[in-house]
Formats: sequence, C-alpha cells, structure tokens
Amino acid sequence: MRNGDDTAEVRRKRGWARYQLESFDNALEDYSKAITLDAGNVDNFNERGLVRHGMQAYMAAISDFDQALKLQSDNAVVLTNRALSYSRLGNVERGAFVRSANRPFTGTARGTCQLASFGQFIHSSVWTSEKSSSRRSGVPQLLDISNL
Repeated sequence: MRNGDDTAEVRRKRGWARYQLESFDNALEDYSKAITLDAGNVDNFNERGLVRHGMQAYMAAISDFDQALKLQSDNAVVLTNRALSYSRLGNVERGAFVRSANRPFTGTARGTCQLASFGQFIHSSVWTSEKSSSRRSGVPQLLDISNL
C-alpha cells in the first residue's frame, strides 16, 4: 500500500478479497488492522468473524459477532452469522434463533428471520462449505440451514 492508502475501508475491502480467495490468514490481518483503524464499524467485526468461521475458529468468530452486535444489536446478518457459528459448535439452543422468529426484530431483521425459517438464507456475508460448480467452496453463496 502507498502511504495514505492504509485506511480502514481499504483494509476491509482487501480483507474481503482475500477472504474470497480463501487466504484466511491475510484476510484476518487486514480485518484486524481495519478494526484498529475503525473500531466502530459493524462490517469490520462481522467480516472478520466470517474469516474466523471459515478458519473453523468458531469461538473467535462468535466473539467478533458479539462485538458487532454491541455496535448494532438488531443486525440480522450478524445475528444469523453468530447463530451459524454456534450451530457449528453443536450449540443448538444458541443457533436456533435462525429458525425461530421469537425475537422482536424490526425491518430487515424480521424478513431475514422469516426467510431463514424456510430453511434458506441468502446474503453475501453468509456461506456454505458445500462445493458448487459455479463458485469456490467456502465463499458466499446460497446457504441451506434446514439441517441446523
């Protein structure tokens, strides 16, 4: 990076690109620096959580999602990502929010819970490890959560 180009936004975007290439260690470094530069950005914590989830560091991912939720407690994407990490740890109760609409959400979050309750969630920040002919494993695509 050139001097003056090392901003939180530049680091976040590069981190996302590295995440999509499954260069998780490098993506983690970029997101950590982005958080140092802008600790008030929900996306920095959410996306670093996605990297950690991709690394199967589920507790660290949950910690990042928790930090994001401290900044924006009703963020449906972060809540869903955290629930998926809990589910990977076998904590069905903490992951069950994805299929239940018992939490009082508004706006987008409500729609997300309703969509998730049908067993699928579509968002660029959520992924599956299933192989797809059109996409690499582990990068954003349709996620089937019906078996969680």
